[in-house]
Amino acid sequence: MLDIFLSQACCSSLRKTANDEVTAKAFQGEVKFNVPAKLESSKKRQKPAVVAPKKKSVPKPPGIPPAQTTGSTALPTPTYSPSEMREREARVAALDADRSSETKAAQQRDAARRAQDAKDAETEAARRTELRRSQTAEMDALAKQARADKDERELQMQGEQARLAQEKERQASIVQMAAAKRASSVRSVESDFSYTCAEGLEAALKGFRKSGDGGDCLIVKIDHAEGELQLEQSCKGLRSVAALAELLDETKPRFVLYMHNNNNSNKVAHAQKRMLLPIVLILHLPVHMPTSAKMLYTRSVGAFADACKVNRHLTLNDLDELTAEWIDDQLKA
Repeated sequence: MLDIFLSQACCSSLRKTANDEVTAKAFQGEVKFNVPAKLESSKKRQKPAVVAPKKKSVPKPPGIPPAQTTGSTALPTPTYSPSEMREREARVAALDADRSSETKAAQQRDAARRAQDAKDAETEAARRTELRRSQTAEMDALAKQARADKDERELQMQGEQARLAQEKERQASIVQMAAAKRASSVRSVESDFSYTCAEGLEAALKGFRKSGDGGDCLIVKIDHAEGELQLEQSCKGLRSVAALAELLDETKPRFVLYMHNNNNSNKVAHAQKRMLLPIVLILHLPVHMPTSAKMLYTRSVGAFADACKVNRHLTLNDLDELTAEWIDDQLKA
């Protein structure tokens, strides 16, 4: 539309320029006007005109002659020569052709713009359709993945619940078995606390009494399931009581036979003029231990002392207390 408006403005300007040229030629006398005969005869009969006072003349642009006065206010219609008419018609035809070509070009540009707008709109619609399709596909894929993850989590949860149920059943069975075992062991302890010596224990006790020397020790444990007293460890020549403490466990009860050699006053003369060291029986009962195990060792220590031919035993609850001074104090008490 802007192109059409500019073409029309250009044509109007050219027409105005042509009219200005015609007017200028009329002032120069190049164009003749057809004056009616009545007007010419009336000029002859007119009286001499009264001379009016002169007015201040306004300077005119250069190249334009002064206008011819005809005594009338109306401007006569100019006449053109054939060449001027042809030139004028040619200019008008050229202007019309230019305007027509400009209009046609403007229409073509407008049509091209509308076609481009339609193409852009179609492209944008296709892009938006593809975007919606891709977004829908992506949402479907995410939903499918979410469902798969949910199903997998549910399967894992079901498997975990099954494992927990199995573990619960296993722990319940363990508790029942432990309760039954405790009940049987308590009944066994209450009925009989006598144990037999395992293979090798009697020989070890006999050799310990006959040829044992200072720092020798025997560590014995109770195997209630087998009904035996078993030799767990045998050591000779321990340098100190602290070394003996390192051989014991803070959580397990044990019988300990130790050849104490710390104070000469505890030595006993032998019939063959050989000094015998005192044999110390230590009952190690940790504080944190099952009551049933504690009953096994406390009720069996008397029989074990008789088997070892030891008059008394020393009860030890904390390994930190096991020192040579502690043994001496217990023997003196």
